[in-house]
Amino acid sequence: SLVRNIPGIAIHISLTQLIYSYLTKNNQTSMVKSGIAGFSARCITVSVLMPVTVLKTRIESGQFSYTTLIRGLSEMYRLEGWKVLCRGWTPTILRDAPFSALYFMFFIK
Repeated sequence: SLVRNIPGIAIHISLTQLIYSYLTKNNQTSMVKSGIAGFSARCITVSVLMPVTVLKTRIESGQFSYTTLIRGLSEMYRLEGWKVLCRGWTPTILRDAPFSALYFMFFIK
């Protein structure tokens, strides 16, 4: 969980600020721009960390026993292809991105 959550938080907050700064270059802040920044940053973060999330879920299920992060990811890819590394992406985006958009709409003004 730490391997996924700590970088995830850093990536998400950094991307949100970066995207928000880009959208407000002319100092015209808005709630909509904050929402777009939060939504976009969450989509990118989920996409980057999805393979680690899939691996974590598999380990927690007790049906798989991977010894290391790299070995687990490479074994999943080798045996099942690249699609397995993205399994669950759509429901995760549908759950997380709207929340991030709303959160940052009211958090960053």
